[in-house]
Amino acid sequence: MDLPIDPRIVAFAGPPPSHIDLDANTATSDRAAIIAILILALVAITLRFTARAVQRTRAHLDDWIIVLGMILVGGTAGLAIAGGFYGAGKHIWAVEMGDLQQIYKILFAYTFLYSASCAVIKISILLFYRRIFPSTEPFFRVTMIFGYFLSFSYPVVIWVTMGNACRPFEHFWTQFAGTQGSCIDINTFFLALGIVNMVNDFYILLIPIPQIFQLQMSLRKRLGITGIMLLGGFVCAASAVRIHFLAELTKTTNVTRAMGPIFIWSDLEPCIAIVSACLPHLAPLRHILRQKLSSVFGADGTGSGTETVTGGKVWKDVGSNSNGPLFTYGGSKYFGGGERLRLGDHDDEVELTNRVTAGPGKTDIRCGSSNKTEDRSKPEIHVQTSHTQTRERRA
Repeated sequence: MDLPIDPRIVAFAGPPPSHIDLDANTATSDRAAIIAILILALVAITLRFTARAVQRTRAHLDDWIIVLGMILVGGTAGLAIAGGFYGAGKHIWAVEMGDLQQIYKILFAYTFLYSASCAVIKISILLFYRRIFPSTEPFFRVTMIFGYFLSFSYPVVIWVTMGNACRPFEHFWTQFAGTQGSCIDINTFFLALGIVNMVNDFYILLIPIPQIFQLQMSLRKRLGITGIMLLGGFVCAASAVRIHFLAELTKTTNVTRAMGPIFIWSDLEPCIAIVSACLPHLAPLRHILRQKLSSVFGADGTGSGTETVTGGKVWKDVGSNSNGPLFTYGGSKYFGGGERLRLGDHDDEVELTNRVTAGPGKTDIRCGSSNKTEDRSKPEIHVQTSHTQTRERRA
């Protein structure tokens, strides 16, 4: 490092330890990590809407809310990268005073966007729970209401506190230059809110588990769906790592060096939350992939169609030489004569309650060795694979 160390930074942080390399900078690797996890979240949302297109269903409110969450996360990623350009990731003694103040301006704005992104993603998840579990049980309703309360209150507490954290307001970023003013213990505040956010993550993660185990489906399927939901546990793990780095921030005066991993994990946490929130919606893509692989490796090109009933579930297998497209969903295969079968707008994609419909006209439904053609003005096959395990046809 050729530039002299700013004496105001020495007054704040003390002299630099003799063993550190003042030229060290993690900004490049931090930037690469942030961009990588941002792309991962974008891919997850893209696949989520691709699954909607495959199902030929409209996007729901929780889909659009998660897009808003992605936009907010993109904003935090941009701020984190900007912080790296000003010196986040460097040792504080290698940062000029003007750049240090810019970093804290970025941190101030980052806090608002980060808390908003966490809240929006949680609300999207709760809306998804409400859509696929239309339960009227008092316990479930109370847990959902409390989940909404936690989600909405988290950013509000942060915004109000940050707006009054320092007197005067700009002392948040000018304090290192020796200006007159006072601030709350910002680092400890960040640590406390990190712990609160992790507790909120755990709470929202556990909300649907009792509902899943009340479904009238096989234990294997219930465990599978529970496993998909619990993938959100990676968010809790990311929160725990973030808390570790926030705790380190409270113990050091080398704040710019400590901010590098904090920015990474503060972006990683909501990005993982987005990926986890999108995974349950990708079942149609998984079924298509399985069907394609089956057609390549396991199809024999013969068979007129069979139907077996096991454990209250109807399993249909239609021969590949039949006329019309084949639609596979939730372990069941349906054959549509003149129109492509599709998932109804109000059905869920986690295979709890699925309605498969065909377009107007004649619809071929083949079960066993019998063939049946029906003329329907509003044809519909309703398959409910959760609470009642029944099938009904409406003329």
